[in-house]
Parts: sequence; structure tokens; C-alpha cells
Amino acid sequence: MKTHKGVFVRGSKLWMRLRVRPGEWKNLPTKYRVGEEAQAAELRRLTQERLDAGHEFTEATGAPPTVESFGRTFLKQRRELGVRSVDDDESRLKTHVYPVLGPMRLEEVQPRHVADVIAKVRAQKLAPRTVRNVYSVVRALFRDAQIAGLCSQQPCILTHFQLGKVRDGKKGWRAGAVFSREELEALISDPGIPQDRRVLYALASVGCLRHGEAAGLRWRDVVFGLEPLGRIVVLTSYDQGDTKTGAERWMPMHPVLAAMLAEWKLAGWAREQGRAPAPDDLVVPHSRPTNRGPRVEFGGMRSDHDSYKRLRKDLTALGKRLRRFHDFRRTGITLFREDGAERDVLRLCTHGAPGQDVMELYTSFGWSKLCAQVQPLKLHRGASVSSSSSSPS
Repeated sequence: MKTHKGVFVRGSKLWMRLRVRPGEWKNLPTKYRVGEEAQAAELRRLTQERLDAGHEFTEATGAPPTVESFGRTFLKQRRELGVRSVDDDESRLKTHVYPVLGPMRLEEVQPRHVADVIAKVRAQKLAPRTVRNVYSVVRALFRDAQIAGLCSQQPCILTHFQLGKVRDGKKGWRAGAVFSREELEALISDPGIPQDRRVLYALASVGCLRHGEAAGLRWRDVVFGLEPLGRIVVLTSYDQGDTKTGAERWMPMHPVLAAMLAEWKLAGWAREQGRAPAPDDLVVPHSRPTNRGPRVEFGGMRSDHDSYKRLRKDLTALGKRLRRFHDFRRTGITLFREDGAERDVLRLCTHGAPGQDVMELYTSFGWSKLCAQVQPLKLHRGASVSSSSSSPS
């Protein structure tokens, strides 16, 4: 009997050995029996070619897709579509869904199985919104599976009885989810905080930028020399080419923020990065790592997780209560309104107006009117509560 590479006998049936990915192999039975080695070898060759071309194992072999195998295709498609939550979706699937549903074929999953996943998530005492986020990604996965013709039913039919009510995990936390004026002044002034982080905190608060918008901001979008105030053009979150709401907006630069950005551009940026900034450079790229932990990319784009860790260290060094990075934006909007900004006009600066042409909108409304919402903010930089020269990393 002639032997064929990757084909072997088990009992009276022929099996094939397949390379799923480098270093990972799987054995799979064929429909052929002893004496049909040539046909089995041809099937193995075609299947291996599909795997080498990047097809998922179940797609390449014709095996019924499982929740986990289709999940890989689902996440790949979401990344190609630029879905912003894809990394969080992957984490939710791996942490909460795959351990329960992963090995099951898509057609096998019933509403009771999904209810079991949600019951296990709720038993961990996670925030109600986390429960909803896990359920949402499972529902999206099965919706895409239905569209692809891989399952005939949608098992995600749970109600609020199984999901629980939507509410904050900790009651009353929102009232304290802001910085006081004095705390903000310390965070953008204290010499113990590295200059790049002070600028980042000012962009997020006085500039009302979301973390991704601040991390993805480039010097070409910071316009000095306009009257009555300079302008930050908010075009993208991180490098995704779009903002969270899909709306471009113009944010007037408060004099304190304008001074900080000018100082950073003229000296601080070059001192950190070893060269003068170019128009396409990030305004607040990642500084040089100073610890022995996982490496971050020097000069690369900041992640929200890294910025949150640094904020915690800075708040601890100042002896302040811990808060989230997003609380900078809430603080900025709160302070602007306290100092006289009109809610609906300020909203054009902080949220934009989806569906409208930005040039037509701001020309007709008046740049000076938008600046008038920002300019009255009372904020000071200068001597701070800490004079330490150490730089928390």
C-alpha cells in the first residue's frame, strides 16, 4: 500500500493530519477508507491549502462551526469594519462566553444556554452594564451567524428578568466623578507630574477631548494664531479616522490650554522625542518607558489603560481621591457651564452636530460665539501643592 504524507489509518478509516497554524496540528477523519488513500491525500492537500490561505478550521474542513470557531471569524470581520469595541468584545467572549458555550455548535445553543452565561456573569457581582455588554456581544455574534446561514435561530431572547435592570454598579458615584477646580489646576501645574501628562490632562479637561481624541490628535490639527482663540480640530479617535459620534468638531483653545500647548511644542516635545515635531506627529505621543514592565512603544499612541494607570499614580502622589480618565471631560464641561457657557452652544464644541457640514455650521454660527463659551473659564496655572521634582512613571 502506497503511503501518502499526512494520511494515516485508524481501524478501517483514513485520517488526515492538518497544520492549523504554525506549531499547532489537528487530526481529522476523512470519508475515505483503506484502499482510497489517493482520494484522502487529495482531500488533505486541498484542505491544507485553504488553511494556509487563512480560512478558519471549520470553514476549511467543512466541520459544523462552534461558537468559538465562528467567534474568531466574527471578531476578524468586526476588526475589518473598524468596530471600536472589538478588543473589549474579544475579552468578553474569552472571559465569559467561551468557557460555557465555546465548544457547542451554533445550532445547539438554546436560550437556556445563553441565560446560563448571563447568570454566571451576574453571580460575579459585576456592574449591570458589564452584564449587558456581555449579552450584547453574544447577540451580535448569533445575528451575524444567522446572516451567514450558519444557524436558523436567535437564542438571545432574554428580558430584563434575566439581565437585570440597567443602573450604576455603585450608587451615587456619578456625583463625585469630577475634579474640583483646584484639583484640576494641580494636575496641569504640578512639576512632579511629567509635562506630557500635564498636557494630556489639559487636553482632556480644558479641551474636553475624549481619551482617544487626545491620543490621536496631531499637530496639524492644532491651529494657533486665530482670533479670538486658537482652534483644535477634532477629527479622529486614536487612528480610526473618525470620532466616537462620527462628527467633526472645532474646540476653541482656552488661553491656559493654548499656552501649555505652545510651551510643549516649542521645547517639551523635542526634549522628550529627540527632534522637533512635524505636522503629522502626535501631540502627546507615548514617552520613554521608565519601568521594567511590558514595553510600550516610545513615540507611539497612548492606550486608555496606560493613561489610567499613570493618572492613578499622579493622583496618589498629590494625595487626591482616585477617579477615571473620562472624568476630565466631565469636569471641563461642568466648569465651562459653571462659568457661564450656554449649554446648546457649548455642545457644538464638545459633541459636534452629526449630519451637518462642519464648515457651513461654524461659519453660520460664528467662531467668536463658540469662543465666548470657552474664554470666561477661570483657571490658573502656577505654584502647586507639590514641589517634588520626582516623576511618577
